[in-house]
Amino acid sequence: MNTFYLAQGLLTNQPPVLKATSPAFLYGESAFTSFLAVDGKVKGLEFHKERIERAAVSFWGAEGRQLYQRSFDEVSLASGKLNGSFRVRLTLYKDEGLKFFWSFEAVNPKLEFRKVESIRWENFGPFYNFKSANYAIIFNELKKREADDLIKIGRRGEVFELSTSNLLLYKNGQFQSPAPSENVLEGCQLSFFKTLPGFEVVTQKITLEDLFKAEFVLGSNAVKEFFVISQVDEKPLTYSKEQVEDFWNQYQKSSALHMTDLC
Repeated sequence: MNTFYLAQGLLTNQPPVLKATSPAFLYGESAFTSFLAVDGKVKGLEFHKERIERAAVSFWGAEGRQLYQRSFDEVSLASGKLNGSFRVRLTLYKDEGLKFFWSFEAVNPKLEFRKVESIRWENFGPFYNFKSANYAIIFNELKKREADDLIKIGRRGEVFELSTSNLLLYKNGQFQSPAPSENVLEGCQLSFFKTLPGFEVVTQKITLEDLFKAEFVLGSNAVKEFFVISQVDEKPLTYSKEQVEDFWNQYQKSSALHMTDLC
């Protein structure tokens, strides 16, 4: 029998128990994903399941695959009890044994505008090909600043990604995004977006200067889906609110046709 808890507005399977001394934080020995579920349906669910299963197997082999399967079975069961829009978080980790934690948090999806600051960055460890606890490094940097988000910049001025989101710029009828590398993890939302008809995305080197020449610049993740970057390092970016809202409406209409049942 599954036991669920309602704590601080979250529906969870257990209170979070990760500690600063946990191997999950010390060695990045954890994997997590988060996504938006609307009435039990998810966009790009297959990308989330593939990546977190791959991470679990990379860390813990066959036991990791079993942990992944049990965790998603529970998440699916819980989702059948909820209606509305929820941010779903799932973390697999090792802390005195293999464990998992999930939560559902009610959200109100809408198009947001963010002001960001740049930060010089090199790759954050050996686990860049899936989300792990080593992302805590960039979270700590963000807490030190008043910006809504951080944008990672390489030594040669190339743009990588945001703290937990991919970067997309729109110019001349085409979306451009930095190519995946040891500094860029292609998120599940971006992978899903690339499958939708009517949107062209190319990967190439992007510099900070390119952002100021774009028609608009977006952040992309699986919970917010997309948000507009309106300012970088206190310098405003040019964008047409009408053009951005038109894109948002087109995306919502197209993506709604490609959702998968979570339960």
